[in-house]
Order: sequence, then structure tokens, then C-alpha cells
Amino acid sequence: MESSRPNHCRHPDVQWTMSFCLDWTGIYEPEQREHCIKLGEQLGLYRDDVVARNCTPCYLPEFIRTEVGKLIKSQLGENRLVPS
Repeated sequence: MESSRPNHCRHPDVQWTMSFCLDWTGIYEPEQREHCIKLGEQLGLYRDDVVARNCTPCYLPEFIRTEVGKLIKSQLGENRLVPS
């Protein structure tokens, strides 16, 4: 199946960089979180990667949810405000 993305977007380094930016935007910018998750689902990068037990998945939607969960737990433990 031919991708509709430009050739430069198919390069692994570019894909990783786009995913990295979306990951951390989705974690630390709550108002952008759902948009980042939807983009990650559309991109599908790392979707089929096997993740070892107790490791964080690279698939963007799951990475964001996992890291937000860790952030919430750490903030609750420190009696800080929880991100929305």
C-alpha cells in the first residue's frame, strides 16, 4: 500500500521526531492531548511493536496515556494539582 505522506515523512528519523514531539505535547498540554492521540492513531507508527512487560509502549496513543497516568500518580503523591 502506497503512503500518501511525502517521502521525507517516511524516513525513520523524521517519523521518530514527529512522534516524540506529539508524545510530549500530548502529555504536558492537556488541551492538545486528544488531538495528539488521534494523530498517533492515524500515523500508526510503532502500533505493532511488541512491548516487554513493565515497559512503556512506543505507540503514541498508549505512550501518552501511560505517561499521563504516571504524571497523575506522582502529582497525587506530592499533593499537587492533577492535569485535566
